[in-house]
Parts: sequence; C-alpha cells; structure tokens
Amino acid sequence: MDLVLQGTMNNYTIEIANHYLNLDFVNNIIISCWDIDKHNVENLNNKIKIIYNNNEVKNSGITNRNRQIITSINGLKNVSTKYSVKLRSDQKISLDSMILMYNYYEKNKERDLHYENNLSKPLNKICVAGIFKAFPFHPRDHIFWGNTEDLIDLFSLPLDELLMSGNPLSNEEYKKYTRSELYIAIHYCKYFNNKINLFIENYKEYLVDDAPKINEAFELSEKILNKIFLPFPKINFEWPKHGLKEYHYHLTEGPDYKEVFGEL
Repeated sequence: MDLVLQGTMNNYTIEIANHYLNLDFVNNIIISCWDIDKHNVENLNNKIKIIYNNNEVKNSGITNRNRQIITSINGLKNVSTKYSVKLRSDQKISLDSMILMYNYYEKNKERDLHYENNLSKPLNKICVAGIFKAFPFHPRDHIFWGNTEDLIDLFSLPLDELLMSGNPLSNEEYKKYTRSELYIAIHYCKYFNNKINLFIENYKEYLVDDAPKINEAFELSEKILNKIFLPFPKINFEWPKHGLKEYHYHLTEGPDYKEVFGEL
C-alpha cells in the first residue's frame, strides 16, 4: 500500500519516509508538500515520490485546514494502490505500531454502514488514531487508513470559505467555529445521513462548542461515527515539533484535554 505524508517538508520528513520503507507492506511513499519546500534531496529512494503543491493558497481556512485538505487530496490522487494511509509529514509512528495497525485494519475493514443515497459506498471503514468524544463527529486527523477511493471521498470536500486575519486564534475564539477535524469528518459523514447537511448549513446552532442544539449532533454522532471511523488500538508515536514522544492519549481521554490541547 502507498503512504501519503502531507504537510510542510521539514528536515526530518525524508528520515520518516525512509523509516516506513522498512515495512514489507509499503509500496511507495508520496510526500505531498509545498513548492516553497523545494530543496536538493540527495540519494532519494526511488520509492519516495514528492508532490509540490502551489503555496499561493488565498485562504488557508481556520487553523490552516484548507492547506491540509489540499496536500491530502493531491497526495491521494497520486496513490496507485487499492488501500493507502494519510499521515503527517512531521510525525513518526513506530514500525511495530504500523504493523499493528495494518493487521487491525485487515481484520476490521468491512463496512458497517453504507451511504444513504448510494448502497455501493463506502468500500470499507476508515481507521483513525482516536476520537475526541467531547465533540460530535470528531476523529483525530493524524492517521486516516483505508480504501484509497474512500479516502479520496473523505478529502473531496469544499474548502473553508471563512477568511482569517492571519493572527492565531485563541481557544475562546476557536470555539466560535467548527473545529478543523470535525469540519473534515462531517463532510464525509453527511453521505451516511442526510440530516447532517442541516448541521453543516447551521453549524453555529449544532456544531460549535457551545451550540444550543449540539446535543442533537451528539446523538447522531454517537450512533454512526464509530461505524464510519474506527479507532486503532494505542500506538507508539512521536511528534518532534511539539516535543511529544508518545501519542497524547492522556489529553484525548482526560477531562481537561479541551483546554490543555485545544487543537491549536
């Protein structure tokens, strides 16, 4: 299977790609980054392919979600295998954990739910690193592991039209908008239940943190989300940029993680 590493190429992205090439089930690795990331890469393995996206994105969206969508979909469109994985260019997962996820997906990939208006889709479930249960329709976006056609459907969504001032949002400001991982996931979830279109169109009523009708979104999310996005067992994970040597399960599972991590 092909792996897509999306996002800015940093000084250890090639090291991460070479790390994953030690896995027997990996076909090619596609690094989907930006044209400003271009630099000489010596002795690049022929299984590593680099896609340079145009950095001139007029609107990056809330917390850069549009840039994530662009690098993800363009990377996935270059995949040549039936199954693939969308990962980030700045995070490293242990080989043992990659094998664990491969085996888990093979045992659990059969779909539990079909699109409301298309019984032939999805082809399989999508597996993720975790789910934030304090928000509706909110899988974590570090890992999307699935059928390539399903992953392309996931990232074939409209870009965020809200314009940003260029200044980072505080936690309090972020609460006024649809959270980025929720934004991506709910546009995929809408295929499984038409009512979700109402949530998207009226996000301030249903989807922001303090939405007056958020309980309606929670009720539907709890019924269908795990049938669409299945969490993997715990994995070994590094995120050097944030000094993390392990995946932040203590933040996603603890009572205060919304304030501690805030997704910013």
